[in-house]
This record gives sequence, structure tokens and C-alpha cells, in this order.
Amino acid sequence: MPRGFRVLDGLRPRTTETASSRILRRPDNYDDGLTPGGNLHAGLIRALRHPVC
Repeated sequence: MPRGFRVLDGLRPRTTETASSRILRRPDNYDDGLTPGGNLHAGLIRALRHPVC
């Protein structure tokens, strides 16, 4: 899985922040396309999978 997502690049001008900081500052209605509902749950999944990638 690539480190940067196009969706994140489009919404977040800063690409140097960690996945954890993205989760903390992500709005509840954020949708990254990983889950039907998006939001915080999908962000947690990405943070857990990120080191493996």
C-alpha cells in the first residue's frame, strides 16, 4: 500500500504529519474510502496497517 493517499493529499496540505496526528485532527465526517462509513474507524485501521506497509 502506498504511503500517501490521493484523498489525503487533496484534503491535507501538510503531508509530513504522521498518521496518528491525522486521526486526531480528522473531522468526524471524513471519508477515506476504506470503509462505508469512513470517519475515525477507517483512520484507526490505516494507522494500524501503516507500519506493516
